[in-house]
Amino acid sequence: KQRQAKQLGHFTLGVYDKLELYPMGTRIFRDACIFGDGIVKVYAEPKGQLPCVERVLSDDIIVDEQEARDCPPRQMHQRRWVDRGVLARLYPDHAVEIWRADSSGVRRHATRAASNMIELLESWHLPSEEDADDGVYAVCVSGRCLHRSAYKKDYFPFVVYSWDKPITGFYGQGVVEPLTLLQLDLNGINKFIRRCQRAIIRPDIYGAFNQRMPDAFFETGVGRFFQTRDGKPPTFYTPNALNAETYNERERIVQRMFALAGVGEMTAQGKKQPGVDSGIAIREVN
Repeated sequence: KQRQAKQLGHFTLGVYDKLELYPMGTRIFRDACIFGDGIVKVYAEPKGQLPCVERVLSDDIIVDEQEARDCPPRQMHQRRWVDRGVLARLYPDHAVEIWRADSSGVRRHATRAASNMIELLESWHLPSEEDADDGVYAVCVSGRCLHRSAYKKDYFPFVVYSWDKPITGFYGQGVVEPLTLLQLDLNGINKFIRRCQRAIIRPDIYGAFNQRMPDAFFETGVGRFFQTRDGKPPTFYTPNALNAETYNERERIVQRMFALAGVGEMTAQGKKQPGVDSGIAIREVN
């Protein structure tokens, strides 16, 4: 039994490696941070017993928000765009309807989308109770149901990871959503600092009145030359664009964003805290 358990463990790790689940997990975590939800679809390959996984964008998952207001939804739909030829080969009995299906929705999402891409909708309706026969799985295109069969499982073929669970409804909240206003303030300060630096932080050169600088010097746009009458040697002066408070305010905004997101700055930058040297201590801090 122990050898069998070890072999099953090796097999599971091999399947994980083949499906590239760990790199996909990084993308799912990033989707949750940005969109609120990172979603993986798990299903069996059509001609075998091995599982298949694919990343799904949260925008392509459709649920009834009223139904999912205070409980998990009982039906779920996945929207995807499929080539007409591939779809007609999978469902030859409906090839005529597939080639006639409307593709205007594709052009709204991609201006250069090929005309043979059409919108496909996969739908799942869970059984109302155990051993009930009202569960449904359907595949539809515009104006035509391509496939319909019974669905007996009490769960959807999706694994959903949410950065922050919603108070009501299905869709979660990403880390970037509560930081939007601070990000706009940070963008404004960065833009203001950049404009001031380009306009002010340029070396000023003061030289004799009869001293002539070569034209190539002005063409480079490095600095500005001012002629004086005192006959002193050229003097270089570089002004400060802004005071330190402006730069400090930018740092304070960044610190507030880290605090609001609940992410340590050293963790985000991949640095360890001073004095934390052992592996046990680093794991404990993480």
